[in-house]
Amino acid sequence: MAVFEIINRGTAPNDGTGDEAREAFRKTNDNFANAANLTEDNTFTADVGIGAAPTTTLDVTSTNASPIRAYRNATNASLWIENSADSVYFGVNASSEACIGHSADLSAASLRLSTTGQLDVLGVYNETTASAANVFVASDGSLQRSTSSKKIKKDISEDINPDLILDVKPVKFKEKKSNKEHYGFIAEQVGAVDKRFATNLDEELPGLDTNALLAMAVAKIQELENRILELEK
Repeated sequence: MAVFEIINRGTAPNDGTGDEAREAFRKTNDNFANAANLTEDNTFTADVGIGAAPTTTLDVTSTNASPIRAYRNATNASLWIENSADSVYFGVNASSEACIGHSADLSAASLRLSTTGQLDVLGVYNETTASAANVFVASDGSLQRSTSSKKIKKDISEDINPDLILDVKPVKFKEKKSNKEHYGFIAEQVGAVDKRFATNLDEELPGLDTNALLAMAVAKIQELENRILELEK
C-alpha cells in the first residue's frame, strides 16, 4: 500500500520541533518510492486508504467501525458502507446491472437496473395486499400513482353510450413470451371502438384502460336492469 508521509517543518525556524534532516530525507525518499507505485494512468497499483489498516482498493475507515469501501474483483465492482449490524452495497455485477443490496454477491442484489432500463426489485412479489392496483407506468418509464379521486377531474358527466361495450370483442390468446393462455382483449381492437378504451394507442405497444371498460360495462348492466324492472311492473 502506498502511504505518503508529511515532513514536519516545525513551528518556527531552528526551534527544534520539526523532523531532523536525516528523518526528513528518509520521508522524501520513501515518498518518491511510493510514487513509483503509481501507474501511467495515475492510479495506484496497491490499495489506497484513509484511516486505519485499509484493506481494499479504496478504504475510508474510522474508529467507530463504519467504513466506506470500494473494491473490484472478478465479478463485481462495488462501493459499500458497513457498520456492526449490516452493510449496504452499491455496484455493478457481472451482468453489467447497477445494483443495491446487502451482500457482496451483487447477482442476488435486492434492486437491479439492467443496461436496457429494466428494473428488478426482489422481494416485491412476496409483499401482497388486497388493495386494487394503483401504479401506472407512463410511456417515459416513470411510475405514477393511479387514483380516481374527484379532486383531479373536471367536466364530469353521465352522458355516455353504454352500447359501445357491445362492440368490444373478448378473445382467447397465448402470450408469445411465456406461451401461457389468457382471456382478455386486444388493445388495438378496443381502441378502434373508442380511443378512450385504450392507453398509448399511438405507440408501439398500446394498453387497455380497464376503468373505462368497467365503467361502460356497469352502465350497460344498469341499463338492462332498468329495462327488466320496467318489464316486471
